[in-house]
Amino acid sequence: MKVELIALNNYKFPLHNNNKKAENNFIPKDQLNAIPAVYYMPINFGCCTAQDNRNYFDKVRNVHCPCCGVEMITDKEALIKEAENVKTASEFVEFLNKYKENIPKKFGNYSDFASNLLEARPELGIKDLLNISRAGANKKVEHRMQDAVEYVKACKENNDLSQKDKLLCDEFINQTNAFLEEDKKYPLGKYKKILQETLAKLETNNKWEIYSNAKNPVVEANIYKSVFNYDFERVINGEAPAYLVLKNLFDFSQAVETRMLQNLSEEKEEEYNTLLVCSKCSNSESNGIKKLLRAPDEIEKINYQTYIADMSREVLENRYSGSDKYPLYVNGLMKRVTKGNVDASKFLNESRFKTKIFYLNRNVIEFDPVNIDGIPCACCGKSTITHKKKVEIFEKIAEANNINEMDNIINDNNGIIREKYMPVINKFHSVVKNNPDITEDEVVKILREHTAGDIKNVMKNNLKIMHRLLKQKNLSSNDKNKINEYIAGVKNDFIDVNPKKIIDYKSYNDLISSTLKNMELKNRTEYINLVKIPVKNLLVVQTNLFPIADTAEKYKSELKVILQDIIKMSVATKDHVVARDKDGTNDLNNLIVLCKDCNQDKTNFDFKYWIHRHPEMKENLNNYARFITDKIHENVLSENYFAYLEELSDYINRITDGEIEIQYDV
Repeated sequence: MKVELIALNNYKFPLHNNNKKAENNFIPKDQLNAIPAVYYMPINFGCCTAQDNRNYFDKVRNVHCPCCGVEMITDKEALIKEAENVKTASEFVEFLNKYKENIPKKFGNYSDFASNLLEARPELGIKDLLNISRAGANKKVEHRMQDAVEYVKACKENNDLSQKDKLLCDEFINQTNAFLEEDKKYPLGKYKKILQETLAKLETNNKWEIYSNAKNPVVEANIYKSVFNYDFERVINGEAPAYLVLKNLFDFSQAVETRMLQNLSEEKEEEYNTLLVCSKCSNSESNGIKKLLRAPDEIEKINYQTYIADMSREVLENRYSGSDKYPLYVNGLMKRVTKGNVDASKFLNESRFKTKIFYLNRNVIEFDPVNIDGIPCACCGKSTITHKKKVEIFEKIAEANNINEMDNIINDNNGIIREKYMPVINKFHSVVKNNPDITEDEVVKILREHTAGDIKNVMKNNLKIMHRLLKQKNLSSNDKNKINEYIAGVKNDFIDVNPKKIIDYKSYNDLISSTLKNMELKNRTEYINLVKIPVKNLLVVQTNLFPIADTAEKYKSELKVILQDIIKMSVATKDHVVARDKDGTNDLNNLIVLCKDCNQDKTNFDFKYWIHRHPEMKENLNNYARFITDKIHENVLSENYFAYLEELSDYINRITDGEIEIQYDV
């Protein structure tokens, strides 16, 4: 027997050469159970059939299982009715080829096997064909057991096992070999009993890994064999054997509505907690959803992405009768539960689907606080301006006759300038004060050189941070290599800043991703933020110092456009506390006012993460609430906004697990 060696941790184990990949590379149970809950949702994995959404999926077609990738059967009755007419071997093969995509992938390419067999031996009747298939399935079980024996032998040789464990391995090998000789039907129950008496009693840390890899391929092979174990009594009573085998085979591909998580706190999320999964993966023995959520391989991630793409199509073609946002929100739930490990966002970017979601969200609700001049940003706390006020300042800058007039306009509005732009503005004031006759081009040149110098200083400081980190004790060799790669990358590409060019932030971010993000250090995120965020802020400022040529040409002045762009970052904007693509609603209590600068920084970051990056928000949210309260008393805002503040306070308190409590005096 040819054996293929597949590396696993510190030892190798054999798999039968029919396998394209390690079929059951499961992680140990003690690790599986250690995965924490995410947000307020308890991680209670299960394959309980979802009842509430049954009619939503009634009309969907050609949807692939998110776990194994098989094209699921959603109209089982029609298929079974068609299978009843299959009597001969040729009709049987024709039926298999017609529904080839619906045959579970782990059963191998059975349709090709049957086609090739009938082509080579056209005289075969249907019973002969099925008997040969049954014998082949039985042989597959035998091969998997032989593989398990070879695997345990390799484990015994390559692992530092105790004497007791080695004896248990020997016992498994001896009992399985005897079983292979004694009972050619290979009943699964007897094999499981051997496992329980031997490998289940191992003391090694790899116990469950060894146990699973000896058990699961045999279980899979037995499931395949069960397809051909039709009831001979039923054949005698007139049912065709071909029909019985086809029914057994395609039962595994039957679509079953299955909950992703059990016991969700929010009943309204039940629809988005439901996946359409094939019967085989919904079975408690294989439990494909549990594997997808806990330890998916790349193929399983692709299977899930295909499912989301399929459901996006079904929504667009009006065959899914639930919410049009189902693919969007179920993916948001999946991302949250797996912490981004499983994600199909790029499959939601199909233009028609995006357009449909856009139109669904067009009924934007009125949010009056954003139209009040001076309302503080809920993030940075600085005063904001309305769009109308911004236009007034823009017009003043555009009409300014000289640099001194521009300087006076900016000086009058210093209080609204965002913090990251203050070094540039202070430099601007200083240059104009010391040299009133300076030209606009000279000012722009000085501002660019000043910012380039700031970037260089920050890069030098980042190198110091990394050199200090290198001196830490117990730093792994991998981490040292990654830090040195980062240092070399900064020195080669980012330390010598050309003030005439914009530094490409993507290139710098890619450097961090390929080096520091691959460290094993527990607090690596802290160090990444130290060297990333200050650079990102400066590069945003630098970008504003290079205005679009057409806009600068319109005003006949680069400096005027630069100053306008800096003012623009102070405009009040409304932002969703929880982003729409992270299950955030379009309700009033999910809206706050942020300045344009903070809004651009936040993008769709998780709110709880954003709070941790900006601890000042705890105080600034209270100031924001007090400002709204004052405006209600001044009759600028309706008294309905008291209810808004109450709901917003409850909402933020809940999603931050009680960390943020907004206090205000009604």
